[in-house]
Amino acid sequence: MNDQPPPTDNVSGEQRAHWQLGEEVARIEGTRPCLQCGHDLFGQPIRKLEPYSILLTRCPECGTATPLNEYPVLGRWGRRLGIAAAATYIFSTLIFFLIQVLVYFGFMSIMTFEGLRPTGRALVDIAKKHQPGFDQNQWQSIDMEWARAADPALINEAFRFSEFMFSQLSPLAFMLILSFIFGVIWSGLLLGTKKTWVMAAPAVTVLIGGAISSLTLLQANFSPMKLSGTDAAIALFGNRVLLLFMLSCLALSLTGSVLGRSILRFLASFVLPPRQRVILAPLWTCDGKKPPSRKPWDRR
Repeated sequence: MNDQPPPTDNVSGEQRAHWQLGEEVARIEGTRPCLQCGHDLFGQPIRKLEPYSILLTRCPECGTATPLNEYPVLGRWGRRLGIAAAATYIFSTLIFFLIQVLVYFGFMSIMTFEGLRPTGRALVDIAKKHQPGFDQNQWQSIDMEWARAADPALINEAFRFSEFMFSQLSPLAFMLILSFIFGVIWSGLLLGTKKTWVMAAPAVTVLIGGAISSLTLLQANFSPMKLSGTDAAIALFGNRVLLLFMLSCLALSLTGSVLGRSILRFLASFVLPPRQRVILAPLWTCDGKKPPSRKPWDRR
């Protein structure tokens, strides 16, 4: 593009006026550097150069005119970068999904095992009094056939729910906070999707993590044999404990997914200045909301 102004010899004053910049038609709202000095042109007026209908703005620092009617400069790399960005997003989402499943599996398994240790000791004490042929010298001393056939009231005496919850209060609270944060993250990852999908993603991770933990811990349910006190407690009470953990995590993760976008919008408004929120505009537009004004000159 020729930077020299059009020749003015033998040109009437009316034609010369046409080559001057016209009235302001808009203002630059994003980050755009000057072609000459690199100064940020945010907020500068955009004017139309007639009769060519070229949109121009001028740098307030060096005065260089910057045309806004440009051809794409990425070429074939634009498509490649778009494919790479989409692949990175999908891969990152899958990795986050797997990490969340592993976190739920690990926490539920450890909390169930550690929380039922006192119940296992109580089962051993009950078996000493009521199980025929009990051998206290054996580590695996509880006969599961006897335990399943015994009076449920007798077996349930070993499980004290209040003591169990008190012993697992801290790890349970930490896991619930993580579940809420996971839900918030999913609400941001799945922008542009239906709310049912946003709620389904964290719910599926909770269910898969709990199912894997159940299969790992409760395999003793399928084979009557003698078990240690803790293993017997897991076989007898692990289902209800895991169900409690799964429902608690499910409730908090769904709450986080429902409130997540509102929380992310609040954080974006609190942390970022108005002109830097343009990249996060989908947080507002995905729910049909108007993004916060990025125009400091617009007081409406």
